[in-house]
Amino acid sequence: MLEIVLWKTNRFPEIDDDLIVKINELRKGYDESLSDYILIKLLNSKGFDLPMASTFLRFINPDYFQIIDQRVYRIIHGVNLKIPFSKPKKIELYKKYLIDLKEACTICNIPFSKSDRILYLLDKHPEVNKEAKIKY
Repeated sequence: MLEIVLWKTNRFPEIDDDLIVKINELRKGYDESLSDYILIKLLNSKGFDLPMASTFLRFINPDYFQIIDQRVYRIIHGVNLKIPFSKPKKIELYKKYLIDLKEACTICNIPFSKSDRILYLLDKHPEVNKEAKIKY
């Protein structure tokens, strides 16, 4: 996981041993309070924001978490993703995003565990979003 962060941000994150223990617990099975705890701890860790925290969660358990991505968000909601500044709002946004993504997967018959990649590629298709540009 640390290599993913290094690759994306060119720096190592600061993760304490307690967080690593909790991450390993979550890998064994989904627990909402544990996932909330980990998300909060990740967002409070140096080098993390919501996209990186969601990337960690996705690799912990892709059956329950997916990467929040501006392309996928745009496919689901029809508007560009705006990540709020406050941590509680980020958590609220991510939880709603997962609910909306699960609903979209059900409607479109897409496996949730692969939805971030499938919908990302769909958004990149030239016929899907010819005019709406991603703001980096």
